[in-house]
Amino acid sequence: MKKILTVILALVLVLSLAACGGSKNSPEGVVSGFCDSLKTLDAQKMQAYLKDPAEESELGLDEVPKEFMDILKTWAKDLKYKVGKAETNGDNAKVKVDFTYTDASEIFKTALTNYISKAMAEALSGNEVSEEKMTSILVDCIKEAQKSVKAKTADISLDFELEKVDGNWKISNASEELANVMLSNMLESFGGLFD
Repeated sequence: MKKILTVILALVLVLSLAACGGSKNSPEGVVSGFCDSLKTLDAQKMQAYLKDPAEESELGLDEVPKEFMDILKTWAKDLKYKVGKAETNGDNAKVKVDFTYTDASEIFKTALTNYISKAMAEALSGNEVSEEKMTSILVDCIKEAQKSVKAKTADISLDFELEKVDGNWKISNASEELANVMLSNMLESFGGLFD
């Protein structure tokens, strides 16, 4: 569970930072390339579009259990987006993107509710509880919740800010709400659970 939360926080950090331009050196081309990599949750490719990429090239995604990443990637591949025309002002630009994405918040809420009770039972069992065991319980709870709760879709429009650096457009700032798009509203589920 710690690894999953660490990766979520790292991804949020990357999105709040700023992108080495893609093959199309226009604001729209850079944002489109970033959104393409978002559909596969390819952290390395996402970082390639950021002005100030995080120090770790993989964001620790290789430490996230494959089963958990597979679930997120299944939802991410259904992402649809439409990149708007850039508003350019010298070496700065803003590009609006309309997203339609998987909203799995109800699945996460159900899974987290079940996870808490199963994790408590495991902790009180007297057996030594490893991080791998707790992660396995979480993944199983998500898979179980997917059987009874259907994911929805959600729409949102987000602005990407870009800067021209050394002749290339780079994403300098993206909305914090992008993390919810990328993680199928998982962050909203955590917030709702703790509220």
